[in-house]
Amino acid sequence: MPNSLKLRVEEEKLDSRVAKWTKADSSIIADFPILTEVDLKSITLGVYQIRMAKYYCIQHLDENSSYTIFIHVEKPGLLRARIQSRYSKSNDHLVWIQYVPNEIGIGGLRWYCR
Repeated sequence: MPNSLKLRVEEEKLDSRVAKWTKADSSIIADFPILTEVDLKSITLGVYQIRMAKYYCIQHLDENSSYTIFIHVEKPGLLRARIQSRYSKSNDHLVWIQYVPNEIGIGGLRWYCR
């Protein structure tokens, strides 16, 4: 089954420099879906990633102890973040998340990492 968000990123060129992204804050993404631990385990493929979450978080915090997440200016419910590779400090990945506002669970989530 093709990843619909991957197709959207490619077709709409959401990975280009001209795509309109702005820094998000907690008030802007307050409508992000509520996820349970079971949901997170399903997304991350198990408990190992959940145990490692603390270390992933520390690695990606900025000098103000916050993440830098971007939201698309014209496409509500679309987020993007740059995540450093766990295996190589010189590599990073772009992650896109599309969500249905105020959803409960992972049913309204789509994600793509490159």
